[in-house]
Amino acid sequence: MKKIILAAILVAMIAPLTGFAQDNGMNPRFSVTVSELTYQAPQKQKPTVGNVLEAIADAATGVVTDVNNEAYLPIVRAQILSSIGAVRRLVVVDDPNAKTDYLIFGEVTSIIVNRKTEYNEWTDKKGRKHRDPYMTYSANVSASLTLKEVATGVIVESNQFQGSSYYSWFNSIDESVKKAVNDMCNKIGKHYNEVFPIQAAIIERGEINKDKQKEVYINVGSAVGIYKNAEFDVIVTGNIGGQTTRKIIGRLKVKEVMGNDVSLCKVNKGDKEVKAALDAGTHLIIISRN
Repeated sequence: MKKIILAAILVAMIAPLTGFAQDNGMNPRFSVTVSELTYQAPQKQKPTVGNVLEAIADAATGVVTDVNNEAYLPIVRAQILSSIGAVRRLVVVDDPNAKTDYLIFGEVTSIIVNRKTEYNEWTDKKGRKHRDPYMTYSANVSASLTLKEVATGVIVESNQFQGSSYYSWFNSIDESVKKAVNDMCNKIGKHYNEVFPIQAAIIERGEINKDKQKEVYINVGSAVGIYKNAEFDVIVTGNIGGQTTRKIIGRLKVKEVMGNDVSLCKVNKGDKEVKAALDAGTHLIIISRN
């Protein structure tokens, strides 16, 4: 279904632009909410030699088996809402029962906490050395999320996301889990910026050096959250057997946001290809990267 969204984007962008305005018509915003997340707790197994050995092995490797995962669901949902709130083309409604353009629902599939013993080493006044043990924790969190268009009931996509705090160790289980949740939600926000990208068009050619297009102006700016160093792909479309094809021929990097709907970009990659396409009057599609 992600292909359907991209196809719709391409259709909307086929007509050439002769100017630009406060709203270039390419980047509508959509309302979205996140339903209450579920958690399917593992069923308790009857004691057997196998699962007793498995529990012993987990303990030996430092896996914490008594974490109340369901207690973290409100924290995970709040962080997901926050990350989606940073998506440029989505407006979050913090009400699972609200009527919105899109609904995100899913479940937390796993919260795993590991612990290890570390030591504070110190020497007393008599020169005796001591080692005081203390526990540190790291975590891994995963969730499955589905994006649904409310008006049609169509499932746009489903994805698995994971976050980890394994590269850092914390003094409490809560700290480690929250760090892992934050890592996962950063990936969630990045993903939905890719599902709902910013689209633009080149409205004027900037600096040219022989056969290279060094700079261009595009018709998006601060109105849709564009910032310095934001990157865009330059795409040409074709048709093979009645199917639309896409080819990335270059990459732009914003040098300066010059207004609500205009930014100056450096052509970071494909400067020759971009110039040749502009010289030929080829319709170019500009889509944000994340």
